[in-house]
Amino acid sequence: MTVLVWIFLILLVGFGLGFIAMPLARARGGGSLGQADERREALREKEGALQLLRDLEQDHRTGKLEPEDYAVLRPEAEARAIAAMKRCDGLAAETGADVEDPIERAIRLERVRLERGASR
Repeated sequence: MTVLVWIFLILLVGFGLGFIAMPLARARGGGSLGQADERREALREKEGALQLLRDLEQDHRTGKLEPEDYAVLRPEAEARAIAAMKRCDGLAAETGADVEDPIERAIRLERVRLERGASR
């Protein structure tokens, strides 16, 4: 085998081991990375629950969803959304960090930047 093949195999094995070891290192590292992952998961859960509510409402308005089905599904979706929002709020209170959508945060920061530029 040529030297390039050996280098490729060594790199492949190295990346494979790194890929396998990364979750183990994160779990052992504990605290902040785990909390960040938990906040991201809570935010995804909240966004999914809110999207489900929007989709149910849209399907109900357009007639794709029977009123009886809507009456059953809507309270379940609301409960899921409320639980997700409470989880986000609880995580924010526990960590002192804001569980905020990155896009919303970018918009807020841009508004502050623009306000500062306009006041000069």
